[in-house]
Amino acid sequence: MIKRTLLSCLALATFGMVHAQCVTSFPSNEGFTSFPVATTGTLANNWSILTGDDLEWWGDDDGTPTADSGPIGDHTTLNTSGRYLYVSAASAVATPAKTAIVQSPCYNLTSLTTPYLTFWYHMDGDQQGTLAVDLNVNGSIISNAWTVSGAQGHRWKQGWLNLA
Repeated sequence: MIKRTLLSCLALATFGMVHAQCVTSFPSNEGFTSFPVATTGTLANNWSILTGDDLEWWGDDDGTPTADSGPIGDHTTLNTSGRYLYVSAASAVATPAKTAIVQSPCYNLTSLTTPYLTFWYHMDGDQQGTLAVDLNVNGSIISNAWTVSGAQGHRWKQGWLNLA
C-alpha cells in the first residue's frame, strides 16, 4: 500500500507524519472553505499548520494584510467568499530563508492508476522565496518534489505534480 502525505488546491509545503486515517475517495478537493480565518494549528479535514517552524500559514478570505503582496480573494471565487492560506509577506521579509509548513492528511493512492496533484498558488512581490511541495511516501521524505521561486506576477497560477 502506498501512502502519501500531500496537499491540494493551493501550493503549500507539506511535510510528513503518518496519519491513522487516509483519504481514499477520489477525486479529493480541498478548498479551505471550512478552515477558520487567522488560525494556526490543527485545521479542518486533518490538515495542520505546524508550529515550531519559522513562519506560520494563515487562513484568509479578504486579501492579505500586507499591501501589494497577495491576492484579494481566492482562485475559485475570485472574491472574498472563498478561502486560501498565505504566509505574511511582512514576516517573510523580516526573516529571510525561513520555512512555513502546512501538512495535508494522508492520501492512500493505491486505487489510482495515474495519481496527480494540482493546486493554485499566488506569489507576488519582491521578496518571494521558494514554494515547495514535499512528499512522505511510506515514511520516506521526498523533498522539493515540486518547487517555484521568486515573484510570479499578480495572478493565480496552477501547479501540477505527477504522483505515480
